[in-house]
Amino acid sequence: MEESRGAVLLVEDSRIYLCKITKFLHDAGFEVVQASDGEEAVVLLEGDKQAFTAIVTDLTMPKFGGAGIAELNRSRYRLPIVVITGTGDSRTSLELLEFGVRDFVLKPFDEKIFIQVLKNAISRNSTIQGLSGVEQYDGNVGQITISAKKKNLTHASGWITKKLEGSLDRGEVGVMVGYLGEFLQNAYEHGSLNITEKTKCRLLNDGVYEMELTKREKYCGASIKVELSILDGEVAVKITDEGVGFAFHKYLNFTQRDILERLSKPNGRGIYMAKSYFDLVKYDSGGSSVLVTKTLH
Repeated sequence: MEESRGAVLLVEDSRIYLCKITKFLHDAGFEVVQASDGEEAVVLLEGDKQAFTAIVTDLTMPKFGGAGIAELNRSRYRLPIVVITGTGDSRTSLELLEFGVRDFVLKPFDEKIFIQVLKNAISRNSTIQGLSGVEQYDGNVGQITISAKKKNLTHASGWITKKLEGSLDRGEVGVMVGYLGEFLQNAYEHGSLNITEKTKCRLLNDGVYEMELTKREKYCGASIKVELSILDGEVAVKITDEGVGFAFHKYLNFTQRDILERLSKPNGRGIYMAKSYFDLVKYDSGGSSVLVTKTLH
């Protein structure tokens, strides 16, 4: 067994799957706390959400299913979440995207891919967490420029968080920073390190994604600029990288069929999810700069 990676809340009403998933999560170094349905899971989360590193939940269960857990997670717990589903139902899948779920495992699943999807979800979530110690920034208009290093994405997210505090409640700040993180990640991976969607998918599934990032960072001198304003009841954020851009049109125009075809892939849904949240998502002609706006309620 690998060194402990923390506790996963596993929610599954099938005893067979509960035992099977628990075993290979244990083998991968995770502790597992089991819940046989959503109601039991909520009791455990309300008891101590800090005890868990992530949530892994089946989609269809009696009493309270995976969609309900995902909705509560978005508003209350904000833990990395992986949803297991046996079918690619478009309506439910789109609903889950609205609740911040971007990591799916389709039955029957490959254990190696399952573990990698979970690790990816936890790694991604850490980018917008652990923001203590970030410098204080005053005012409602400003900008920050970071070098294209993964650790600096957390710094940029922290800066945005401090700028938004006072204009939005804490929960909404977390949601907005999470979606802005999709564009920061895109500027870092695609714009700065020149990692294509296809390459990223392969690296994630092979479990060598972090290694490749580290290697490419050594030879990357690019920067990412973040500009933010909170004026007249509207938040506007512009993120600009120094890359050559990318084919952003297809991500802005995903259909339900496109989303369904991507459920088993570890990446490629973030921009679509962010577009659904913001009032405006506008790229420049090449795709190296994006402006997003959100009206404050």
